[in-house]
Amino acid sequence: MVEEIRGILSELAETMGQKIPIPPLTGDMIERRRETKSKVFIHSELFLDKHTGWGGMQEKTQIDDLLTRLMLCEELAEMWDVPTSFMMCFDFAIYHEPARFYVVNRGIMPLVHEGKSTPGLLRAAWDGAYCGMWEVEDMMLTLPPPFHPLPPDADITVSTEEAAWFAGAK
Repeated sequence: MVEEIRGILSELAETMGQKIPIPPLTGDMIERRRETKSKVFIHSELFLDKHTGWGGMQEKTQIDDLLTRLMLCEELAEMWDVPTSFMMCFDFAIYHEPARFYVVNRGIMPLVHEGKSTPGLLRAAWDGAYCGMWEVEDMMLTLPPPFHPLPPDADITVSTEEAAWFAGAK
């Protein structure tokens, strides 16, 4: 199963190429965030001699964060017709300066670490099973154990809505 997923991801990486234009929705979000970060910087400089309230915000304001990466992966997944989790297996470097506005695919992130399934592998394996790419039973029998297993006494209650999102449903 691991090699099958790695093969699919390798083919996808080859098809996408190494340098990918930032998709439009993600691009719009990045531009808005960059504008907002500039405004925070201006406020920080403007009020520097009066208070530090804006300075603290400036340090914590990020353009490239988990939300940006999730949106990028969702948009790329739509473009290439694969589950979002497949795109989350790649190490993307986001260049968001106006002169360099693209993503570089630095390759597939590790799917197995110390003989155990990484979260990326688990997401891709389950999403592939839910999309009918392979059988759940085959996946469960062949995947290495999870790197971060659920505690045996965990009270796992997940709403149907959350479960559908994690499975890549729309």
